[in-house]
Amino acid sequence: MNTYRLVKPGKMDEEPTFYVNDEVGCAISHSDAPNTRLAPIIYSPDGIPDDPKTMTFTLMWTTQAIKKEQYFERDYLWGITEHQWRSARLFTWFDVFPEYFEQEWVKFQQYKSPFEVEKIHQKLQEDYPSPSSIDAEGVITVYSDYVEVGKYLNDKRFKMVDDPRQAKILWLTEDYEQKRFLEWNIDLSKTYVNFFKKEGAIVIKNHLANLVNTVLTDKSCIQQTFDLNLSAPNFMGCYLERKKKGLDNTWIIKPVSMARSMDTWVTNNAE
Repeated sequence: MNTYRLVKPGKMDEEPTFYVNDEVGCAISHSDAPNTRLAPIIYSPDGIPDDPKTMTFTLMWTTQAIKKEQYFERDYLWGITEHQWRSARLFTWFDVFPEYFEQEWVKFQQYKSPFEVEKIHQKLQEDYPSPSSIDAEGVITVYSDYVEVGKYLNDKRFKMVDDPRQAKILWLTEDYEQKRFLEWNIDLSKTYVNFFKKEGAIVIKNHLANLVNTVLTDKSCIQQTFDLNLSAPNFMGCYLERKKKGLDNTWIIKPVSMARSMDTWVTNNAE
């Protein structure tokens, strides 16, 4: 089974496509030292993916000289190193010692944050106090780099301004780390912004999971969640333990940065 993502005309995000190679492609076995590479190719003469003339096929080429009676071999995880848990990911095709996953699961459960979280939280509250209340009697100035805000904000209590330093409210698509925002030198004790510093730790699902797993002692605020890019062996240890105990092993798999249930799967099969 192989997959790729493609943005189609009129669509907002990439859509996943799954495919299986023909009998020749499926017969090419795995090797950590492969002699071939394979890549999906889309031939679309009119530039329209859903056009009947569009064809999809897999291009294979050799990466080293192949001798007579030598097998074609490919790397099922090309580009994936041990830094991305290569051995753990090979579980799909090969037997990986379950003891390895068990040890990783124990490490995951016993992990304790090296930071004094409560003290850090208190200091941040002191360093970044809430802005003063907005004077409801006067006109409230607003700056936004989002066109729709300026187009539809017609309430007379608000006035759009071109200089962000003159605004009481900033409604931005950029975040605090962008160079342009830093150059404005905004006084955050007097200005409301439509997001807060490092909000990705909460509003992005894999970051939220990592925050809970590495900071909180009581993790019951969310369902058991893993970022597979960082914790694949830990997840496999948990999965195998639940399987051994006969517990429900149904998991929801989501891509990191896609919404509206796109490319989301529900499965109880780790392979």
